[in-house]
Amino acid sequence: MNFYWNHFSPINLGIDLAVLITLPLFLGWMIRRSKSSASNQQPLRILTGLLLYSIAIVLISALPGISTFLRAHILWTIGSVLFPIAIVIYSVRFKRYAVLLLIPGVLGIKYYAEVYEPYNLEVSRFETSSPALKTEIRVAHISDLQTDGIKPMHSEARHALLEFDPDLIVFTGDVLNHKDLIPEVEGWLKSLNARHAYFVTGNVDDPLNLATFEANTGFEVMDAHQEEINIRGQRLGIIGLGLPDFRNDNLFAFLRGKSSSPYNILLSHYPDAMFLRKQRKIDILFAGHTHGGQIVIPGFGPIQTLSHVPRHIAAGGVHQVDDLTVVVSRGLGMEGHIAPRVRIFCRPQLILMTLKPETNPKPQIHADKHG
Repeated sequence: MNFYWNHFSPINLGIDLAVLITLPLFLGWMIRRSKSSASNQQPLRILTGLLLYSIAIVLISALPGISTFLRAHILWTIGSVLFPIAIVIYSVRFKRYAVLLLIPGVLGIKYYAEVYEPYNLEVSRFETSSPALKTEIRVAHISDLQTDGIKPMHSEARHALLEFDPDLIVFTGDVLNHKDLIPEVEGWLKSLNARHAYFVTGNVDDPLNLATFEANTGFEVMDAHQEEINIRGQRLGIIGLGLPDFRNDNLFAFLRGKSSSPYNILLSHYPDAMFLRKQRKIDILFAGHTHGGQIVIPGFGPIQTLSHVPRHIAAGGVHQVDDLTVVVSRGLGMEGHIAPRVRIFCRPQLILMTLKPETNPKPQIHADKHG
């Protein structure tokens, strides 16, 4: 019961109906009980019943074995579907039609979260400097494309990326939500015309044939791999850690030891790879995975990040952690399958990063957000 339809919508609709079909039964029971009460107490009993029903559903969703995404789905259904239905039932039953004025607000939030915000692209431009660099390098960072189909927003992102004319494109995993979309998404990635393009796998990339993906897109798969490139005389080390290896100290030490480049870039789906650098130096980490939380509470930050990095880092952007620059993208897409496709105060993000030479030994970060 959403403003969108995708491959997983039949499953999601079944979950919604399972949650909602019990509502009329529960309300009928509450109404029958309230008939013996004074008329002025009946609305209170119904409201109490609705609250108890919602609490019961939330408690059920919190049982061990219930996935985080299913819990999020149930909570979103309660807030964006069950609540408006309950308002209608309450207003009709007790002829208190003024409460119907709440419905446009609730549906407006639902439309904003499901339709507007997920496709309201933010193009974030950052600069960082390092004495290890002797020429300017432009890097475009894509993460968590995790799409249900190529939309106008993706064309907007491609236009901004091509206009930036990056020397290097890094894609830190999570390509799509359903294997039927592979040709469409591979075509979009190929259209980026990358000179140097690198990819590490994320959580949902099992359907990909990585050799075919590499051939069809031009993105070199860097899982457990290291190589050195030269861009206008600047030697760069590229180190990739695939999904299973973002905590693998030994593998990272081996890959890092192969690099003789003065400036080294680490690619990982999980930003938690930032903890590896405490033993072995790298200069910059590009990561994704968190989606910025997808739902952000102003003043608090993302409710859930599925990461162990500090909340303000998981929220996305560029952060300086000692001598490491950590770049975390909020991603272009959203969680798939049974998770609700929503973003609130957390726009999809394309990062355009300029690496600059700097005589000052302390890295400098400058940010400029557009779109």
